[in-house]
Amino acid sequence: MAATRDAAFTGWLREAEESLTVVTGFRSQIRDTQVTRAADVPLLRLAILADALIRSADPDDFQRARGLLAHPSLFRCLEAGTVGRRVDAMVWTAVHRLDELADLDA
Repeated sequence: MAATRDAAFTGWLREAEESLTVVTGFRSQIRDTQVTRAADVPLLRLAILADALIRSADPDDFQRARGLLAHPSLFRCLEAGTVGRRVDAMVWTAVHRLDELADLDA
């Protein structure tokens, strides 16, 4: 474990752990928020999926969760108009970011 004694690595590791704590807090807040509009459902589902990807215990769990990205209807906003378009745009961006993050582990 010589790498853990390297000051640069130690600083990076501490920063990464602090960032993970912040992100975990945000994920929990989003996941635990009550959905008040139908347009919020796809965003909540993405938060739950992100949580599942990050918390996966093994590669099989990770791939099972990642497989949900192949089902865009789970994340489609059924609301028409401006709200629906904005939610769909956020979903599209989030799905692509989650897929990019998942590729990092592949």
